[in-house]
Amino acid sequence: MLVAWSLDRFSREGEWSVSRIMATLQDWRVQFYSYNEPFLDTTGPFAGFLIPLFAWLARQESIRRGKAVRLGMEQAKARGKAVGRPAVVDKVDAELVARLRAQGMSWREIAEAHPPVKSASGRKVRPSVGSFRRAWETRGKGHQTEEVGP
Repeated sequence: MLVAWSLDRFSREGEWSVSRIMATLQDWRVQFYSYNEPFLDTTGPFAGFLIPLFAWLARQESIRRGKAVRLGMEQAKARGKAVGRPAVVDKVDAELVARLRAQGMSWREIAEAHPPVKSASGRKVRPSVGSFRRAWETRGKGHQTEEVGP
């Protein structure tokens, strides 16, 4: 038996996709049960009617929600608010990266030589190679580091 929280959490792709999935489950002799919608049990007499109907409703709800989110984002942008994930602030020692690059070290070697940094969650983590490259590319742009050759 396959138990889903609700049919809209199971799939938002519409009635045709859900019908194909349900047919495959029946071929495999797997029953479907929706925890929040117990009347969508595939063992019941109305499963063939109700499941496609609820799948269609879930798809329409997903479309409506997507439009509402896009509209809200556009309105927020129009009011000057930042939309999306915040910019990543690299906590990499740009001067150390510049010195190690000047010594001819590879990005991976620099990553291994750099001490761990404190992440947004407060844990000590090793910065990614991309963090070192960004520090290298932005050296001297708002930083008090010396210009070192590539």
